Amino acid sequence: MAETFRQRVEHHSRGLLVWIGSQPRWLSLVAVVALTVTGLVLRGPAGAAALGALAAGLGWLGYLSWPLLAPRDRVTRCVVVAVIMVAAVLRLRA
Repeated sequence: MAETFRQRVEHHSRGLLVWIGSQPRWLSLVAVVALTVTGLVLRGPAGAAALGALAAGLGWLGYLSWPLLAPRDRVTRCVVVAVIMVAAVLRLRA
C-alpha cells in the first residue's frame, strides 16, 4: 500500500521531533522568542527570513497536530501562521 503524503511527512519528521523532545523545554520558547524578536527588529530580508522560519516551524507543527485539534484550535493556528506570514511580507517591503 502506498504511503499518503501525511504518512511521509510524519515519517520524515519523526527524527526531528524526537530531537526536539529531547531538548530542555525552555529551549523551544527561547527559539520562538528569538525568531520573533529578530523578525520584528530587523528590516528587509533578514527580518522576513526569521519570521518565515517561525511561520514554517509553527505551520509544520500545526500540520502534524491537525487531526488531534479541536476546530477552534485549528482556526487559531491558521490565524497565527497567517499573521506571521503577513508580518514577514511587510518586513520585505520595509
